[in-house]
Amino acid sequence: AAAGGALVGGGLSAWIVSARLKKKHEKEQAELMNYLMAQEEQYKAREKQWQQEYRTLFKAYEEIEQETAERDYEEFKAPDVNNDNMISRDEFSTYVQKYLSSFPELSEKDFPKFDEFDLNQDGIVSFQEWQEFLILQKELEKSKAKKAAKGSNDKNTVDELMAQMYEQSSNSNGFGSLNKQIAAGARGAGNNARRAM
Repeated sequence: AAAGGALVGGGLSAWIVSARLKKKHEKEQAELMNYLMAQEEQYKAREKQWQQEYRTLFKAYEEIEQETAERDYEEFKAPDVNNDNMISRDEFSTYVQKYLSSFPELSEKDFPKFDEFDLNQDGIVSFQEWQEFLILQKELEKSKAKKAAKGSNDKNTVDELMAQMYEQSSNSNGFGSLNKQIAAGARGAGNNARRAM
């Protein structure tokens, strides 16, 4: 009988533990579902915000592109004297001369040549060719800037700087005179700096 009571008591205890664990599991599951739903709502809110920001940025980009195209078209139309939406070699030449007369500090070599604009070499520059030339120029400028930035770090530049520093230090009579050379702006002046002291 005692063993039967222990079994009943043990079974009751196991049932109570099981019921508690089931309640705990259900509670944790409900909390997890609430957490996941809150995360889903937060994700949806962020997604909505990102989409709105994307639309705003895309609209601004389109406006900039439109303004750029309009400005490019106005620049294109300046040499187009007969308004046929094409620029002939004569129109281009006349435009360059008028432009250069307005800016005497520039010369013809500072201005692109007609053949550079006439990408298909048909003797006429279309608006599409004009825009393509401008895009090519921007890419060329970026490429030159990258090369210049890369070139400033190359070994030749470092060697030149080291040679200048060596010349300055070897032409000075000590730290005081080197400091005077630098302060006087005599970097790399060599003998002229030494004579001045």
